[in-house]
This record gives sequence, C-alpha cells and structure tokens, in this order.
Amino acid sequence: MAAIARVVAFIHTLFLSSVLRRGYFVCGIMVMFKKSLPWHAICELASKSMIMTKQKKKAETKNQHYVPQFYLRYFSVDKKNVGAYILESGQNIPSAPIKGQASRDYFYSDNMEMEKILSSLESCAKKVLDKIIAAPTEPLSKEDKNTLFDFTVIQLGRTEVPASRVNQWYEERVRSLPEVFSKMSTDTGGDQGESLKEKVLHLIGKPPSSPAQYSVDAHDQIRDIMRDLSVKILVNKTGKSFITSDNPVAKYNQFMERMRQEAYGLGARGLQIFFPLSPQIGLMYYDPKSYKLGYKKKEYVELDQDKDIDELNKLTSCNSGGLLYYRHGTISCQEFVALSKVWRKIIPKPIEWVVGDLYPGKSILGVRYPSMFCKLSLSFIKELPLYKALQPEDFDRQKHGLRSLAVDYLRALYPGSA
Repeated sequence: MAAIARVVAFIHTLFLSSVLRRGYFVCGIMVMFKKSLPWHAICELASKSMIMTKQKKKAETKNQHYVPQFYLRYFSVDKKNVGAYILESGQNIPSAPIKGQASRDYFYSDNMEMEKILSSLESCAKKVLDKIIAAPTEPLSKEDKNTLFDFTVIQLGRTEVPASRVNQWYEERVRSLPEVFSKMSTDTGGDQGESLKEKVLHLIGKPPSSPAQYSVDAHDQIRDIMRDLSVKILVNKTGKSFITSDNPVAKYNQFMERMRQEAYGLGARGLQIFFPLSPQIGLMYYDPKSYKLGYKKKEYVELDQDKDIDELNKLTSCNSGGLLYYRHGTISCQEFVALSKVWRKIIPKPIEWVVGDLYPGKSILGVRYPSMFCKLSLSFIKELPLYKALQPEDFDRQKHGLRSLAVDYLRALYPGSA
C-alpha cells in the first residue's frame, strides 16, 4: 500500500508545485484542484465544467481556429490572406487564405460549447484590439484591460503547442510504471504487483479526451496568479515590422535566463509575456518587481531601435509551433532564413528524471520540459536594482523563484509547500 501512496503523492504534488515553480509540465500551466483528487476525478470534473459540457449535436463549425481569424487579419493586406512561412521546410507562402490557417477539424470538440465561449471572448477582445491599434498611446479603461488580459491568457493556452503537451505529459509520466510493476510482480509471485498496477493505473486514468479543451480550462483557472503583472503597449516606430505565429503569445523570463535556471513557470519571478498585435503594435506583460519598461505614468513604450524588433521577432519564432505569419512585403527571405536557424537550435527537448524509489530496485520517472531560452536582448527593458544585483551563484529558488502572489496561492492550496 505504501507504493500506491507514493505514486499518488507524486501525481498530486508535482503537477501543481513543479508547474508553478518550474513550468515543467503542460507548457508551464497548472490546474487548481485539491490534492485529494486523483487524476481520473480531475478529468471527470473538467468534463463537467462549462467549457467541457457536451452537446448531442455535432459542431456546426467543423474547422476550429486556435488562432482567431480576426487577429490574423491585423497582419493582412486585404483582410483575406496573410503571409505564411514554414520554418521546418523554409517554404514561403506570400498569400495564404486566413480561413485555413491555424485551425483543425474539431480541434476543441465535436460540439459548439467551446466555440461559443471563445467566440464571445474574441468579440469583446476585437473591440479592445481595434482601439489599441487605432490609438496605441491612449489609456485603456479598467474593463478593456481586463478583457485584454483574459484574451491574452486564454490565447496562451488554446493553440496546438500547449495542447500537445497535455498528452505528452500524461504519456511520459506513466511510461516507467509497467517496468516497475513487472519487477514487483516477479518479486511477489504476481499478486501484489498486478493488484497495485490495476489500482494505480485506475488512479492515473486516461489522458483528457480533448487536450485543447483541457489546456484552455487550465489557463482559465490559473489566470489570477498573473494579475500582478504590469502591462505596456509596445509602439513600433522603426521601419521593421512585427511578425506573429501559430502560437502567438510567448512567455519568457530574462531574469531566470540570467540566473541560469533550466525552467520557470507562470508564477515565476521575472515572468514576461509578449503578444504581437499588428506589424506596428505589440503588448508586453511583465513582473514590475523585476523590470522597468518606459515611464511609469505612460501605458506605452515607443521602440525606435531595429534590433529590438529583430529580437522580439526571434522570440515569436522560437515560441512558435513552426509556422510564422506576416504582412506581405514587410520581411525579407534572408530574415526568415535567420529566424529558422535560431528556431532549430533552441527547441527544448524533454529531460527524464528520477522522482524517487517506488519499489526497491525500481524508480518512478518524471519528465520535465526545459523552458525556451533564446538569449533575448531588449534595450527598452531595464532590470530593477534589487534583482539586478543578484548573481547566479547567489540565486535561491525558495527566496527568489516565485512572485509573492504565486507563493500565497501555493500556501493556500498546499500549506507548507511554498
């Protein structure tokens, strides 16, 4: 029975605390559930939530977009087509129909519930983005800021990249179990090993039937841990243009990169989130305790250095699922080739690690996905003195790893864990 307890403890504690601290699982997201719930119960609860509700009627919208069409039109010349570049093959498509981009048949589900919820959010977000693009230096209302924040966080979790990690996390998590139980069965004559195997696999359950829905739901639940981030509109005053991708919202952490940390989560100190809104306008959320962007009283920052645009485009490319979008005529083939070379070098590879001994002679294995780092250098971001003075050799994950809001969140959910 102790073996089962260890497996269950592994499932419950690592999924939450490691994600907040290191972002190892499911692209740095986490789910807010009580630790008394096993995996199959988590999936059952998710399936009963509003965005997981199933309808008998199949989706009226078969082709479901994980990057909104209205958003891609900001990068279009004619509102119908957008430039597309495939990083793997180097194929450049100057005019690709928007209706066929960043979408899959029944990506979220074969019912319309998720589509309706996302469409409602997109409708509200479009009004805000239209305002920003038309007048980027004008202050936003509190309501508009909330809509913009919600749209950004949900977009962070609704694409193919985070959805694919949901199943990867599940599959890699249980990969070591058959060998462990085989060893246990041999040593006990088969009875104990087989019995424990059935019980543990029942607790783990099956992966979510709709990883994309699961990912969106998870991001919806954790957005409050990012409410402490400040936001600035980035106004591109150079002759260069922003690009976007099939995974347009990019999280980064220059502080953790300087501290030589392998990974970080959404609760990490120094978190940054970049979202290009058009070729001339971008958005950046950031940890205000770690960085300074522009003037305190201004809600925007004007970018006048070409290198900053190049660096942000590099971030967009490295964060992508392999497909870039751009306004035709705004970026050269040479620039795409350079972005492709960097993209190939920085794709994080999963690292297997031993969590602990499950049974004498055998260990249960976990898999972590190191965060993407691309040596980002931005002239308009200044590290504040408190953390700028900190050197990698003095970094303490307990003291410097999480923002206060994330620490409070962990303490409330798991007393003594943060």
